Amino acid sequence: MNKLEIIFNKIDNLFNSKYGNLYAYGIIFILCFFIMAGQNFRLEAGNDDLYHTQVVEKFGSAYNFMVQQYTNTNGRYFTSIVMSFVMDKNIWLWRILNTVMLCLLFIYSAKIVQCIYKLNSQKFYIILFGFFSIFALLPSGIWYWSVNWVTGSFNYLWPAASLVISLYYLFNTLLNKQHLTFIKFLFATPFVLYAANVEQSALILVTFFFITIIYSFIINKYYDIYILLLFLFGIISTYIVFASPAQEIRYVKEIDGWYPMFNDISLIYKMILGFSYTVVYGFLQYNYTTTILFAIILILIIKHDYQNKYFLFFLFLPLIYTLTYYIGRQASYAFRNWCKHSFLYNSESFSRKILDNSPSEPFISVIIGTILLVIILYFVFKIKWSSFERKYISLLMIAAAILSAFVLSFSPTVFASGFRIFFIPYLVYSIAHGILFAELMQRIINMSSNKFKIIYSIYILVGVIDVFSKVYR
Repeated sequence: MNKLEIIFNKIDNLFNSKYGNLYAYGIIFILCFFIMAGQNFRLEAGNDDLYHTQVVEKFGSAYNFMVQQYTNTNGRYFTSIVMSFVMDKNIWLWRILNTVMLCLLFIYSAKIVQCIYKLNSQKFYIILFGFFSIFALLPSGIWYWSVNWVTGSFNYLWPAASLVISLYYLFNTLLNKQHLTFIKFLFATPFVLYAANVEQSALILVTFFFITIIYSFIINKYYDIYILLLFLFGIISTYIVFASPAQEIRYVKEIDGWYPMFNDISLIYKMILGFSYTVVYGFLQYNYTTTILFAIILILIIKHDYQNKYFLFFLFLPLIYTLTYYIGRQASYAFRNWCKHSFLYNSESFSRKILDNSPSEPFISVIIGTILLVIILYFVFKIKWSSFERKYISLLMIAAAILSAFVLSFSPTVFASGFRIFFIPYLVYSIAHGILFAELMQRIINMSSNKFKIIYSIYILVGVIDVFSKVYR
């Protein structure tokens, strides 16, 4: 144990030194760089990378490419501008830019938690590397479609990173009453435009800006003109995307190709089918590692706050449900197949039955999943939070994660977009996770104990190994 203490002391001294930030950011950058270094354009027939490269070459200028995309493909005008300067260049330009955006995603997610809790450097570094592992442990489909795929990165990783940067400036300015300088306003503006350039992140951005500005104005009698301008830019950018003539073209195309029954299904049934896939399957099954950890942190806090065995019994239900699914997916083929089609876990197959025009699966898995999500939300509300703002920001983050996934229930692209539809909701869900963990650190965890350091080190190590095994498979 003495050798272990020596190692931990050296790590502490490294990050507590004058260049602690440089070491932390440098390690994150190196990890992200090696994740991207092995990735390449997958220039195959029918692939979006190949298509966009050809279109960029055909239309010649960024403006022409943007117009073509805006009128025929989708309304993401800002994405088109950025892509036009990268898609026909050397692959290393994308690798380096994507490394930067992935780094910014981790750093600003941690900075959001830091500004909410006013964390010192030590706790900030713990949250920072914790965010890396949260994303490292995401399913391989998320990495493949949202981060390591060139076109996917522009449409999911980049707006997600832009979203957390925008939210950081929002929270830090209005919660801590720090006026946004003109330079920071200029820096934040393109990120706000980009975050509002993708439907899921746009809805989260506009909603959070609206709620936070109204709260700050009513409670604190405080507002910042630059934040109001960013909010206005976000609304304008969101409107431009939703008003695109390409939205209708894409709508018809995706119905024909993926969801022929879409217009024949009632609104209520769309909600049930969509909820079973985007929320129940997406959060309790597909994203099992984060949900398992989220449940464990909740159990530790509730146990500390109440010492109530009935509370703990109910909190163990989502943990056991998701953990059993995880174990089942790692077991024999027969058991994996049972998990997929069991009435306890068949929310995905139930939802996809509509594609075969045979929606005959039972609703039990959807009902079970809904109950477990309500349990999680109830106990997040029940925690004896250290402040009112922290409690409701956490709840709003979870609600935003669920609703930003659920909103795709009303789009025929819900299945066409694949697993990348979960990336932005998982980001917001992970920030709620970080807030909950910060609450645990503030009130319960002894961070100087070797027990905590060992558990935390194992968690980070498992994340690093897991992500590299996925992206270099």
